[in-house]
Amino acid sequence: MKPRHAAALALVGWYLMAPPNKNDDTPLSEWKVRRTYESAEACQAGLIKDREQAAAKLRQYDSMTDLQRRNLEHSQEALDRQIADNAIIDAAFGSACIEEGDPRLKRK
Repeated sequence: MKPRHAAALALVGWYLMAPPNKNDDTPLSEWKVRRTYESAEACQAGLIKDREQAAAKLRQYDSMTDLQRRNLEHSQEALDRQIADNAIIDAAFGSACIEEGDPRLKRK
């Protein structure tokens, strides 16, 4: 491989991207970049970490008692936190690692 080709390959980055909403039909060009990485492996590791954290939040909600859930419904701060957590969970499980030069990123 020629040195200039090796340098070009080294510049390729990876995006951890999430759709703007739960709609799976949203074109990739409209997804939001959450983070950037230098390698596919690093991106996958970030994706796995996000999904593990999201799963932990889901387990936390699942383990709540009925009283805790009722109290949650009456606290604006707790509701705001739950809404933010839900967005994080949706993003984590809907995210994907996409190579910087992927043609699907181009707007039509």
